[in-house]
Amino acid sequence: MRWVFLDTGLEQFELSIPGSPNTCVAILVISNYTHKLLGSEITKAEPMRSLRKNAFTSGRYAAHLAQNELGLEPSEIPALGRRPIWPVGQVGAITHSTKYAAAIVSEDLFSVGLDVERLGRIKEKLYHKLFTAAELDAINQMAGSEMESVIFSAKESIFKAIYSIVQRYVNFQEVELVLKPENSSFSVNYIGKNMASLQNLETIGYWSVFKDHVLTVVEIR
Repeated sequence: MRWVFLDTGLEQFELSIPGSPNTCVAILVISNYTHKLLGSEITKAEPMRSLRKNAFTSGRYAAHLAQNELGLEPSEIPALGRRPIWPVGQVGAITHSTKYAAAIVSEDLFSVGLDVERLGRIKEKLYHKLFTAAELDAINQMAGSEMESVIFSAKESIFKAIYSIVQRYVNFQEVELVLKPENSSFSVNYIGKNMASLQNLETIGYWSVFKDHVLTVVEIR
């Protein structure tokens, strides 16, 4: 796994992920990167208000940085709705918070996902909608470690990775994480209905915490 950090200090987001040499994550602080857009991305960004434009342009620029790191020609990433459409031979995902944007691009994985979230956003009143009983046990056992934010972010990463496979909305209760705090990784059990297409695939993810944010990355092989 390769990494690109456009801004000083973001190296602390880096995860120790074995293998996947043709996969790259790029992270940057959100700003207006309209001048870095390509093709239809420029037209897409033109009518956006400033905050949305900053998030959109930062995410697309992060994707271009990841493509470049892999030796690929940076290319426009159009959207179907708000879902990025990746060039043939590439899979990827884009995420942003109010502070950071990140993208992952891979040539050697079946699918990928990533998410960046501000810590402390997930309130306890939402737990029953977001987490399974086993995940709630893990949150209680690791109180004070922001596991609720980690699990929420991980599920967001998973949803991005599996959407192209299942082609439908997946409920938070349809996936269950098995956390491995000793190396900040997790595996995934697909417990929802009609998810047979995922059963023979290996899904593994990782997380890191830097200051007030968590980054999660998911690989599907």
